[in-house]
Amino acid sequence: MKHGALDYIVKSVETLLDMPRSARRALREWDNITKRKQAEEDIRKAKEEWERTFAAIGDVATIQDPSYRILRANQRACEVLGVQQSQDLVGTFCYEVFHGGTLPCDGCPAVLTAKDATTHTAEIVHERLGKTFSVSASPVFDSDNRLASIICVSKDITEMKGLEERLRQSQKMEAVGALAGGIAHDFNNILTPVLAYSELIIRGLPAESPLIDMAREVLKAGKRARDLVKQILTFSRQSKQVSSPIQIYLLVKEALKLLRSSLPTTIEIKQDISSEAMVLADPTMIHQVMMNLCTNAYYAMRESGGVLAVSLTEVKIGPEDYTFVIDLKPGPYLRLEVSDTGCGMPRHIVERIFEPYFTTRAQGEGTGLGLSVVHGIVSKLGGHVTVYSEPGKGSTFHVYFPKYLGETGAGEAMVAAPSLPMGHERILVIDDEKVIARLTCMILEGLGYQVTICLDPRLALEQFEAHPADFDLVISDMTMPFLTGAELAQRMLAIRPELPIIICTGFSELINEEKAVALGIRRLLMKPVLRDELAQAVRKVLDVASN
Repeated sequence: MKHGALDYIVKSVETLLDMPRSARRALREWDNITKRKQAEEDIRKAKEEWERTFAAIGDVATIQDPSYRILRANQRACEVLGVQQSQDLVGTFCYEVFHGGTLPCDGCPAVLTAKDATTHTAEIVHERLGKTFSVSASPVFDSDNRLASIICVSKDITEMKGLEERLRQSQKMEAVGALAGGIAHDFNNILTPVLAYSELIIRGLPAESPLIDMAREVLKAGKRARDLVKQILTFSRQSKQVSSPIQIYLLVKEALKLLRSSLPTTIEIKQDISSEAMVLADPTMIHQVMMNLCTNAYYAMRESGGVLAVSLTEVKIGPEDYTFVIDLKPGPYLRLEVSDTGCGMPRHIVERIFEPYFTTRAQGEGTGLGLSVVHGIVSKLGGHVTVYSEPGKGSTFHVYFPKYLGETGAGEAMVAAPSLPMGHERILVIDDEKVIARLTCMILEGLGYQVTICLDPRLALEQFEAHPADFDLVISDMTMPFLTGAELAQRMLAIRPELPIIICTGFSELINEEKAVALGIRRLLMKPVLRDELAQAVRKVLDVASN
């Protein structure tokens, strides 16, 4: 037996007769042993496979008893909690190791499952880890259908929640964009008479009249409002930006003037604007950079007050300066410095401030886009932004703009402005806004043209169909009831293909420069259209048509 035999027989005549029975018994026992060993092997393999599967789960997984004591934990749980092996977690309470608490957490799915023995899922923010988890707890029953344990799986959804927040912000921006378009159209229609009548008043008053300065201030404010609309459309990506040589110092001073009226008296503004050099940019870009940086400074000082310092100087970047402006090519730059004496920022915040949607403000106090927009604009202009900040010591932003080295046209500034081009041609003006139609008529008649105005595009089309040769030029608004300017132009051009047409628009998604050209429209003007711009456009279109 000690050599592995299953049975033995003492040699005798009697036992020879018992040989078949002993053999059958031995075979049965051997079969049982084989099956038992196979079952044990199957159980071992199944256990190993289960262990490997449990350990390989990518989410945090634990098995707990009904009192929330951990019976088993997978590798991911060890990684998240910073322990070497799962055995270190066995026997501990989940609320102790996960949240550092002494009692089960309110609203925890495991607590709810322990109460009603059903599956529960909830999103839980882990304050210590700074992460959000989707936690699911499911009951496991014993043979008597009693709750034996609870399986908890926690999926890290921090990144997904961030993406959802970005999507919400993106949808908000889309809504802002749609709103901006509507505001732009209506607001530009309002601005048109404000600007145009201000110009006419200035031109009509005697040079010594004290009212001229007042009218100029009205005109200046109107132009500022017009640029504000452009800025809104630029921010919502619905306006085309055109770069040209501009003097930044004028925009910086203008922005500070605007800010002074909105900042509390506890914030002092200091400025050192010494450079009149030029950069190649769109004015709304520079204005937006200034407003966003100064708004950021305001938020840092709004509780305790302080000093907002703004300076503009010329600097030259050489190869030795790459340590702090590594993205810049050597050459001359204008450096805009905006600093505050506010709360400052720790290093880990500074490293993220240019990320889209990142903000340290309370919910509802900002989109987290301000500094991201600054970075995007400056990078687009070939510049660079640096920031230095320490908690309690405020923040300083340096914005480097490439200096414009081309012709500035300064020599032409001394030449008197040429008189406006005039004419005698017949012009049909269509605009459903009576004040704009009358104003356009007044300007054009003042330039010598013969003008017919129409407030209804349908009546204008009827008049044109009856006498298509009576007009040398058509000027139409874009957004009107019954017929848009584009539709009206198409119908008129079908009758008279060579007819020159100018479309004016406060804002419309239905028309742009490319679409206008494709329709045969000679010129697209953005409202509010000033007298000089209208005079130049009309004369140019008529001259091209006559040639």
